[in-house]
This record gives sequence, C-alpha cells and structure tokens, in this order.
Amino acid sequence: MIGPGSLLAALIVASTPSTPEAIAWISDEPAPVEPAGYEALADGPIQPPGSPFHEEGNGQTPDEQTPDEWMPDATMHAACPSTPARDWLWGIYIEGWIDQGFTVNTDSPNNRSNTPVTFNNRSNEYQFNQVYLVLDRPVKPKQCAWDIGGRVDLLYGTDSFFASSLGLENHLDGTAKWNSQQYGLAMPQAYVELFAPWGDGVTVRLGHFYTLLGYETVPAVDNFFYSHSYAMQYGEPFTHTGFLASLPFGDISLQAGMTRGWDTWEDNNSDMGILFGAAWTSKDELTSIAFAMHTSREQDQPPPNADTGSVFSLVVQHAFTDRLQYVVQYDHGFEPDSPVQGAEAQWYGLNQYLLYTINDDWTFGMRYEWFSDEDAARVDANQAADYFATTVGFNWTPTDCITVRPSFRWDWVDTPGHYPFADGTEHDQILLDCDVIWRF
Repeated sequence: MIGPGSLLAALIVASTPSTPEAIAWISDEPAPVEPAGYEALADGPIQPPGSPFHEEGNGQTPDEQTPDEWMPDATMHAACPSTPARDWLWGIYIEGWIDQGFTVNTDSPNNRSNTPVTFNNRSNEYQFNQVYLVLDRPVKPKQCAWDIGGRVDLLYGTDSFFASSLGLENHLDGTAKWNSQQYGLAMPQAYVELFAPWGDGVTVRLGHFYTLLGYETVPAVDNFFYSHSYAMQYGEPFTHTGFLASLPFGDISLQAGMTRGWDTWEDNNSDMGILFGAAWTSKDELTSIAFAMHTSREQDQPPPNADTGSVFSLVVQHAFTDRLQYVVQYDHGFEPDSPVQGAEAQWYGLNQYLLYTINDDWTFGMRYEWFSDEDAARVDANQAADYFATTVGFNWTPTDCITVRPSFRWDWVDTPGHYPFADGTEHDQILLDCDVIWRF
C-alpha cells in the first residue's frame, strides 16, 4: 500500500475561470457575480466548495455595494440602531446551467459502466448530467441589521441519483420514489438562513444543504474535472438536513450544527449527528486551511450509537503565484460497527491538485489521488483495496457562459486478484471524457 508521504510527489492540477452573472433579479439593482468553486487566481486562493470560504450567491465587493448594503465590522454595534432594514425581496435571483458530456472507456465493458467511477459512470455513452437551477437570496453578513434569506437548488439529469436523499427522493430502504434508473429530479438544497447582528454577526442555516467536507462538490460549475475523486464519491456525505450556525472570529470562521445524518431528509433513527467546520485564511489571502468533520449514527438497528461513525476532511490551499496553486486534501473516516462488514471499519485517502492558469481562456489541471477502503466498507463490499487515479485535463472558456472540460483519467488498484474495472475483468481502466457546461 502506498502511504500519504509517497504521494506528495504526485501533483494534480485544477483551476477555473471567473463566473458569469445570475440571469434574473427581482429588483432593479445590479446583479452580483456568483463565484464558482474555482475563482481566478488573481482574486485570491480558490476556496473549497461548501467551506466557510466558499460563498454561495453574492460575489459583490464593498466597492460594488451601496453604503446601506455594506458596513465595516468596526461600526456594526454603533450603526445597527440607525441602519434601515432592506426590502426582503431585494437580492433574490435565479441562475442555472446545463452540463452534458461523453466518456470513452478504452476497455468497452459489456455492462456499459465505468464503475467504480460515478457521476460520469456510463461507458461510451452520452450523458445529460445536470440541468441545475438556483433560486437564492443570500443574507448580508456585513450589514448591521437582522436579515433573512434562503436558497433552493433543483437538479435534473443523471447526476440526480448521487444527489438524492433518503426520505425525499428515495424511500428509507434506498429505492427511488419517482426517479428512473438513469434520469431523475433531485433537490440537493432547500434552506432558510437568518443573520443576527450579534458580535461580529451570526448566521444560522436551517434545512437541507451541502456538506462542509471535502474540496469537490455536486454542482458541475464548482469542479475543475468532469469526473470526481474517490474521496468525494465514497468517503464523504453529499448533503445534510438540520441546522448550521456560522460565526467569524477575525481570520477564522467557525461552523457548527446538528444533522439527521448522511444524505438524509427523513431520519431513520432518533439520533442527531454533529457537523463542525473551522476555516482560516492568511492575511495575504494566499493560503487557506479548512477542517470539517461529521459524526452520526446512520442505521436504525439497536442498541443506540452502536454504529456511530465519523469522518473528517482537511483541505489546505496555497497560491504560489497568480497562476499556480496547489491543493491537498486528506480524509479519514471510521465506523466502530460497520453495517457492511459487521465490525470496525475505516477508510482514508489523499488527493492532490496543481492548478495552472495559462491565459484568460485556458487552464491546465492535474489530480492525483489515493483512497484506501481498508475494510471493504465503502467501495466494494467483497474486497478491501487501495484505489489510485491520475487525471489530467483542461478547462477552455471561449465565453463567459461556456466551459469545455476535456480530460484523461487512469484508475488502478494494487491488490492482487482484485478486478474492479471493466465489468470485473481488469485491475485498471483508462477514461477519456469531455463535457460542456452552459451557464444561463
């Protein structure tokens, strides 16, 4: 098994262009720019989607906002009594995108599956991955007044299967309520958000939302590659239902809340999970560190807490220059009483990305990953194994609303006698994929 130390020599690249504007506003105010998960390096280091650094919805800077919209932290307490409350409808906007692609598997498996790769999981087959719509009213955390907002995300396409939750799109036994085997409709986010002008400001989110863990996320616009890492696919939750409070402390942001578990809308037991995150950005905004963890009991079998599992992720990012950035992520999870194997199970892995912006239209990326399913509890219940993958590719953005993402991916395992690829016949596979994202 290759350990994390030997993997630090391998690098992986990812970066993305700036994002376009949201298309519709229910006001006459100018529309803010919605930041993607991969911002231009000139604007500071890329922030991991779902982290306290990764703002969803409002990309305005203080210079772009009116005095009523922006108040420095130092004046918050003095200004709050005289600050007029803004119209609740101010700031509601709609945006969306379409993501579709094709993946060539050089093994041409008979089952037409790229398993264990998910999302772009169909071999030699066109996929309509996402029609994604967002209705959002972000709160103003720098405004010295109470504020309320919220967000709803709708996803139609083949990716809906991976963004589905128990009790919402799926029954508690995992079977689909209304979706077909390949295409369906999911609602990965639906929450209200409240901002309270206490101290430096407290934001509370209540509802269904994406996890804090990891670097990659479900929305296609927030990822460099068409495919996803094993850690994101098998080692982390996608969504939670519950509440999450956020509180800034200077350069540090803390988040804590309670959830109904992994990818659940309706809980299958009475135990609540705990979600926690802490993030830090350096003064020069060249380095950021984000830590997140989740612990919960996922099964409905007694005794209580017998199979409580935990997982954490640590994402470190550093911009060496205005063009070159490095990202490393480590995940580690464990279950004392795994429902898959009936015994203690753990999994862990290391992802590395190297990001290089060539010019305004082209960005080159690499990703090298190692994921250890040490007790056969996450990827293949029949075989413990270490999974490796190297992905290289480009992002081409000929216009602000079009992104083309071609890439080459090589997956392999080093476990003798284990053949997880090509319908159980190969120990490795090569994928050539390309997708097109159109933002509207």
